[in-house]
Amino acid sequence: MYKIIVTLSMLLILFTNMGSANFDDIEYVDYYTDERALSVYLELKNEKISSFTNPASNIYDPNFIKVYGELPEIENTGQLVSYIYTLRDIRANSYDKIGPDFYPEGDVVLYGYNTATGYFAIDLYRNDNNTTYSDEEIEKIYNIVKEEADKNGIENIPVVFRLTNNIDVVGYYDVNFGPLDETLEDNKEANISDSKDTGEDRSTPGFGAFLCLMMLAFVFYKDRLL
Repeated sequence: MYKIIVTLSMLLILFTNMGSANFDDIEYVDYYTDERALSVYLELKNEKISSFTNPASNIYDPNFIKVYGELPEIENTGQLVSYIYTLRDIRANSYDKIGPDFYPEGDVVLYGYNTATGYFAIDLYRNDNNTTYSDEEIEKIYNIVKEEADKNGIENIPVVFRLTNNIDVVGYYDVNFGPLDETLEDNKEANISDSKDTGEDRSTPGFGAFLCLMMLAFVFYKDRLL
């Protein structure tokens, strides 16, 4: 019975730590291979992102409330990688200007997230089904993105605004794929960048495994004494 209790305790520690792993530990490469990323991009370009707000479209989503621009011409993975990193530069260089508008002080939940899609996505908080944003409010945020895009030589940058109730992550996240890691040396950007404290677990990696080993050693030591 004593060994069973110790074993269950070790499993609980292990699985508790697995469940509370933060986003920085998650690998997304298995899904976004270079072929997959380019394929998704080209399919979306063919559909046109403006269709997000068109009820007659196959990719219509009622959560999308405003779309600017269109996806640029991309012919290969190398061009896609370069373009995605330009989107990330635009995000990084305009991030401080958006700072005061982040939730909960403001309405911006996510800003320039998941750049592998090829467009600059911005999520605005919707606390009920009646939440609306004026054209002026959306235009103000868009102009910040556009100003930085112009500096980077991107005309008609694709920007989409959508509504969300999910506030688990405030700031941005990114989904990487192979070429983003292989073709560019500086790829140390975290998958999560919170502008606020979102309660992200910051437990010490490997601590649960260490406790398990200590408990296991104690069991064997006790058996030898007996």
